[in-house]
Amino acid sequence: YPRKIAKKPASQAWSALNKKDKQAARAGLNTYEFSKETRYIPHPATWLRQRRWEDAVTKETDLRLEI
Repeated sequence: YPRKIAKKPASQAWSALNKKDKQAARAGLNTYEFSKETRYIPHPATWLRQRRWEDAVTKETDLRLEI
């Protein structure tokens, strides 16, 4: 994860996920389009609790996958 802060809440959020969700979150890290600016990258705990790996893929990511 590109932002290394608030590790304890992130660990708690990770522990709350079931095995299937943990696998999906790991896979989602490879496809999620993180901002180039750190201030726009959500905290890890927020990303996990809000299930951001389920967000729609951006058009930039779509184009990159088609190449």
